[in-house]
Amino acid sequence: MAAFVYLLAVAAACLGVSVGESLNIKFLPCDSSIKTTGTIISANVDPCSKFPCMLSADSFYNVTVNVTVGQTVTAGLVKLQGKIGVYLPYPGFDQIHFCKQLIGGAECPLKAGQNVLYRSVLSFPKGTPLSILPDVIPFRWQVIDSEGGDDILCFKSEVGVNKQSG
Repeated sequence: MAAFVYLLAVAAACLGVSVGESLNIKFLPCDSSIKTTGTIISANVDPCSKFPCMLSADSFYNVTVNVTVGQTVTAGLVKLQGKIGVYLPYPGFDQIHFCKQLIGGAECPLKAGQNVLYRSVLSFPKGTPLSILPDVIPFRWQVIDSEGGDDILCFKSEVGVNKQSG
């Protein structure tokens, strides 16, 4: 079941080469219980040609998130969670250092109001049982201040599961 969440890494998301069409995905702010100081400008998945992006077991997905931070950020951790009844952690995606995945020359510490691009490469782990996953999985992408524990950024979206590929 945790393997399902691994596909959710689409959220966020991309060190890699573009291999197809890319799409700015639809997203919403996280629930009001998660108080953030920053703003998500856009989230892009490559390859993806329509929303929700269909993820396959044998593919890699580049995720680029354009954000404006609302506070000084010296260090942050990215959390990616998929929702199957409740939000579950995406395996291996709970200790990703936000500052190490910035592109375009940005470096931490970031200043309040600074606009930056974050990029990750995501894929399903080998052996993910796609057949037991829902056709569409909601996910949540967060950046948490690793020093103070505050939520810096957060958005929700969803991905589709290509069950023919697994």
